Amino acid sequence: MAQLASEVIQALRRFRNVIVEGPPGTGKTFVAQEIGALWGSATGRPVGGDAQGAWAIAFHPSTSYEDFVEGLRYEPSKSGFDRKDGFITRVVEEAKKKPEADFLVLLDELNRANVPKVLGDLLLTLEASKRQHWDGTDWTGGVTVTLPYSGRVFGVPNNIYVLGTMNTSDRSIAPLDAALRRRFAFVRVTPLRGDGFRAALRSARGDAVLTLAEESIDVLDRLNDEVLRPVLGPDGELGHSYLFDLWETELDSELRSVFAKAGTGTRKVFWTEVRGANGGSGNQFDLIETGVGGRGSVELFYPLLTDSGAVKPAPAKSEAHDFILHLAGNSYVGNTLRVNEGNSKQLMGFLPGRRPWMALMTFSLG
Repeated sequence: MAQLASEVIQALRRFRNVIVEGPPGTGKTFVAQEIGALWGSATGRPVGGDAQGAWAIAFHPSTSYEDFVEGLRYEPSKSGFDRKDGFITRVVEEAKKKPEADFLVLLDELNRANVPKVLGDLLLTLEASKRQHWDGTDWTGGVTVTLPYSGRVFGVPNNIYVLGTMNTSDRSIAPLDAALRRRFAFVRVTPLRGDGFRAALRSARGDAVLTLAEESIDVLDRLNDEVLRPVLGPDGELGHSYLFDLWETELDSELRSVFAKAGTGTRKVFWTEVRGANGGSGNQFDLIETGVGGRGSVELFYPLLTDSGAVKPAPAKSEAHDFILHLAGNSYVGNTLRVNEGNSKQLMGFLPGRRPWMALMTFSLG
């Protein structure tokens, strides 16, 4: 992430306006925080706005020129409409008060709005070559326009740096037009893979989390390389942040309650849902321990102690053990742990009327 932040900083210093684009989960929004933290050391100038809070806005289909530049808004205290400054107008006002500082502005999910309509006059004044400069006493030069509601002269100072993010997998929105594209530099970000992913995960989460996620990294790589990219193109890939988010402290603490009931040597647990399994109307849950040797859930969870303290050995192929499933505050009975006819090791659980995905569960044997 630091490398991406450095690349974006270089582009911002040259072009003033940069869009970070790529598939979801690749850290496009998160990199803005890194840029704010590195900006001072990279440029030698203080940061007046850090692309967060008052210096960030998320675009959506309802975002308008009135939200972004200026417009009329209903004022209850006046029982009528009043002119209000928009997001960028307030940013420009603050930036002009502090010419010695740089202001980083985040326009998140930029292409989810009608961008030419939202930017309006700003499409001209935002261009790097048309910015105003500080001459020691006042902001001069550049290109200015007259705003339609207030009638005031408006120009953008060159101490404002605009960082936009764009999710390229969203097919519900139109691509940016050429006039807008030529005013921005574009930095493409792709999912981390293989050893690069492992190094980043180790740096961010530590060796313990990397051990848990090792094989998930390989699975995600194969999913992107063999399925998503060939079928949907590069914009259809899944980003690495899905695995970064998976191993949070809360998840780890929940998994420990499962590990506590399992036999020694437990490394990791995954489970998934298959609808209509075994010809029934419920869901089949297959817990798989993907450690060395590829042990299945039967070897993973046996031997186990029941609530009464009795030892439960692993069942033979023809045997099954009943268990109670505790999920999301509810308990479900009538579940079995057995070896199926294909000799794979499965934990069979049927949850009437529920369709959870990647939920957390504990169980107790009867």
